[in-house]
Amino acid sequence: MAEDERITREMEQWRGKYYDGVAQLDRREKEWRQTENVLRQCISRLTLAADDSDKGLNEQLDRLRNAIRKNSSSADLEVLIQSLSDHLMRLDQQRRSRRMPVAPLDVLRRLAGGITFPRGLGHKAKAYGKALDAAAPDSDFQPHLQELITLIGEAFDWLAGQGGGEEAPAAGKGLLGRLLRRDEAPSVEAAPAAPAARTADDGVALAKSLLGQLLTSVVAPSEAGMAGITGALRAAHRAEELQRVTADLAGMLAQLEPAAPPASIPVSPQEVLLQLLERLGVPSELHDQVEAIKTALTVPLRDSDLEPMLGRIAELITAMRTRVQSEKAEIESFLQQLTENLRELDNNLQSAVAAHRDTVEDGRALVQVQVQGIEESVQRAQNLDQLKHVVQDRVDTIRRHMDVFRRSEDERIERAEREVEKLNDRLRRLEAESESLRGRIQQERNLALIDPLTEINNRLAYNERIAQEYARWKRYQAPLVFTVWDVDNFKKINDTYGHQAGDKVLKVVAKLLTSQVRETDFVARYGGEEFVILLPETELAHARTVAEKIRMAVEKCEFHYRNERVLITISCGLAVFAGDDEPDSVFARADAAMYRAKAAGRNCCRAAGDA
Repeated sequence: MAEDERITREMEQWRGKYYDGVAQLDRREKEWRQTENVLRQCISRLTLAADDSDKGLNEQLDRLRNAIRKNSSSADLEVLIQSLSDHLMRLDQQRRSRRMPVAPLDVLRRLAGGITFPRGLGHKAKAYGKALDAAAPDSDFQPHLQELITLIGEAFDWLAGQGGGEEAPAAGKGLLGRLLRRDEAPSVEAAPAAPAARTADDGVALAKSLLGQLLTSVVAPSEAGMAGITGALRAAHRAEELQRVTADLAGMLAQLEPAAPPASIPVSPQEVLLQLLERLGVPSELHDQVEAIKTALTVPLRDSDLEPMLGRIAELITAMRTRVQSEKAEIESFLQQLTENLRELDNNLQSAVAAHRDTVEDGRALVQVQVQGIEESVQRAQNLDQLKHVVQDRVDTIRRHMDVFRRSEDERIERAEREVEKLNDRLRRLEAESESLRGRIQQERNLALIDPLTEINNRLAYNERIAQEYARWKRYQAPLVFTVWDVDNFKKINDTYGHQAGDKVLKVVAKLLTSQVRETDFVARYGGEEFVILLPETELAHARTVAEKIRMAVEKCEFHYRNERVLITISCGLAVFAGDDEPDSVFARADAAMYRAKAAGRNCCRAAGDA
């Protein structure tokens, strides 16, 4: 009986391991579905980022985006991608055949689109944009240029009025003069001198900021002239100096002729493909294949190269999917084998128990028959000698049957021990295989949560951790700070030094981020050149100190590429969980704060709610 109980316990243990394996397979399937959804979302968003100037291209992108949203099959997606590739090749050939210089009106459109106008002038700015769009390509651009200058002047006046709490001054006193109230006589009831000076300084800062936006958007006819204006703007600290910069900029814009602007550069599919590769969660076994594709994308693609390149990326995605399917099939095969072995074990145990039960019942029935015979003999016996003889015969019969029962039971036990030994050997092999499989699954899970390039946590790991930290914050209300980081001028680094240099920059930044925080903090690469850090049990004031320490560490790092020092800086946005916050809302606030840090000149940190 003790042997039966032990076998029963082992069977229960293996049944529990079987259920654990099934649960692991379910979790793995969920991770596969999440990975596929991330890939589909990535391609869908890349279609939104593509050039929308061609109606046929828009239709192709819409069909691809809708197919992704409807979870179409891989074969259907491959057909759509092939059709999109053919259309892109035809479109590129058409653009090369009819490449024309950009008209001044196009320059004004880009210039107006690059300026962030105050909310109070939103309607005028929109009306001006519509007027530019409706203008004929060969029409005179001077009236539109003058209207843009007037609109910029009104923006200055509006901002100055908001900063000083006064109404916008009348026209005719000069743009910066009106902004800074230079020609107004001091009033008897004027505010004290210090606040007035502070308003003038704010006006100069606003003017410099807006002029800086203009300069970054202008397509200048002369690089030397643009460099001179940019240097003069940096050195300007007074209204008169800014007025001279404004006049120089207006004079340079007035020199624009229809043939002067450089030709537009068509959208390169290389950048789209590189961004796609950056966002793919490629396993380490395929990392060399990804690097080979990135290296091929560092040189300009010819028309004939585009289709083979898309084919290589499609093969990479197919290899990733095949690998996942192979792992799934291997796990399913192991679980099926485990199920069959457990079923055989259960059948053997049931057979052994049934045989033992039958043997015991047969012996019990034999004893009962013999005892009943003794009782009948006692009743029929006429004397003591006859009774003794009858009882002795019955006892001998019982003894013979007991000997037979004992031999049969010994043989049954011996057979059961052999079967148990065979089952134990099989169970030991299964246990070794399950341990190996469990280790592989855990290793694959760890790899699925790690970004292959920077070797830190990836987007999937972030999704799991933010859910945990959010639940902990909701329960205990301990302070939790969310920070978003973005490498400054990363595209310029890629364009200047190549994508290999960009990859090394991301590795260096990731290493610096992880080295500057606690073990309880969480660092992840969110995508591209963007990172996130979660700081639990941290107040905002201390989080600012940590963020500033990280920023300075990145700025001071000595990064060299091919014996040339490359300056790396990073911008940060911070936000604190509070009230009825959700992770997405806090991320949005931190992301907006990070963009304010970018607008403030980069290489700085800003918190949500800062002025």
